Amino acid sequence: MKSDFQAGALFRLIVLCSFFFFPSTSEAVLWNKIVAGFDDSVITLWEVKRELQLQRVQKKISLTTPITKDKLRETAKTMIVEMLVISEAESFNIGALTESEIADIFSKFQRSFASKHDFQSFVSEYLWTENELKRVLARPIHVERFIKEKILSAYIYITDEEIVDWLRDHKGMKKEAARERLRKHRLYENLKDWITNLKNRSNVRVILD
Repeated sequence: MKSDFQAGALFRLIVLCSFFFFPSTSEAVLWNKIVAGFDDSVITLWEVKRELQLQRVQKKISLTTPITKDKLRETAKTMIVEMLVISEAESFNIGALTESEIADIFSKFQRSFASKHDFQSFVSEYLWTENELKRVLARPIHVERFIKEKILSAYIYITDEEIVDWLRDHKGMKKEAARERLRKHRLYENLKDWITNLKNRSNVRVILD
């Protein structure tokens, strides 16, 4: 069954609600500091910073905007969970983008800059290679496709008893609207549990001095 639920928005909500430790602001100036890891991979503050700046370009936010601890935390959380989901997606061979799609995404990102010089300055300042940029730009789309196909496409059976209970607390709502609301809630819980299990078995950790 094809789901009309927004996989990307749901994924971001769950990631941002996850419990996560992060270094204090005073530590954030040490950009080569390892701040997190999972399995055999590690993430440094520098990697978090440059992905945050990439996201700002996409959202048309000035790169000179002060970098706060909260924004670093949010970016790091998203990076870790996206990387874990990508690993799952690749193991199932689901949701991968074609070379043409990745090229289009890369071209769109380049056009976000006022000039070719501005783009090259960004690449040079944050030490991006073309392949790295393409990989990071494609990552959230690959994640969204995988979640939509693997998790949100699952059939959710809602019983009449569940609908009756729901309508008892939500008077005035129609039966089919209640069924859809319950289905979305169940999908949210399923995705939340799946991400929690994924993090638990991947030995997600935060490394602090």
